[in-house]
Amino acid sequence: MDEKELLERLAKRITQIRQKKGLTKEKMAFGGGSAKSNVTKIESGNRDMRVSTLFKIAEGLGVKLKDLVDFY
Repeated sequence: MDEKELLERLAKRITQIRQKKGLTKEKMAFGGGSAKSNVTKIESGNRDMRVSTLFKIAEGLGVKLKDLVDFY
């Protein structure tokens, strides 16, 4: 799997979890200490992320980091 496909799958997984939990992008962003615009970029699959960013996303979604990368 190349980097682009990995980012797209991760973006899709984040979106799925957020929607399943009934969270808006804004609520997820503030829950993880980020901005709504960052969530939009991440969910589009066009933004590479640091591990620290993934932890913030997981925190904003109320899940563990492993839940974000469980798309294999």
